[in-house]
Amino acid sequence: MENTEMLKRLLQDSGKGDSKLLKFIEEGNEEDVQKLIAKRLVGAITALEVLEVKEALSEILPFISQAYIAKTYFKKSRAWFTQRLNGNEVFGVKASFDSDSLLVLIDALKDMRNKMSSAIDGLESIKGFDVTAQAVMDGSLTPDTLAEYYGAEIGD
Repeated sequence: MENTEMLKRLLQDSGKGDSKLLKFIEEGNEEDVQKLIAKRLVGAITALEVLEVKEALSEILPFISQAYIAKTYFKKSRAWFTQRLNGNEVFGVKASFDSDSLLVLIDALKDMRNKMSSAIDGLESIKGFDVTAQAVMDGSLTPDTLAEYYGAEIGD
């Protein structure tokens, strides 16, 4: 009961007295107080985790497809992904990414990074092609020098 009294004073002193929690404390129902505190702690931790995930993704959320990530990597709906991203309440519990799903999300982002890098590399390899075509059109690169550049022979 000593801890309960200290908790009651802390709530009252902070000016943020929670009426439900104060009621449990005043009634001396220690077990209910412990359960409520545990529930609130889990809720607070979940809220922090949701904020951390959302903050980590804040710069890329506008241009990534949440539906693609949900379907491709989680085999779930976009709604499922969004619920966890936003910490929505699902069946009375705040949804969040658990440890396993957070690892899947990290792997998904790494896979997408690799695919984007590959696409960038592919585009960079053809960027000279456009310059070569323009040089042929403006006459600064002749078919002979183009064939030489690509190691081919003109004729036959």
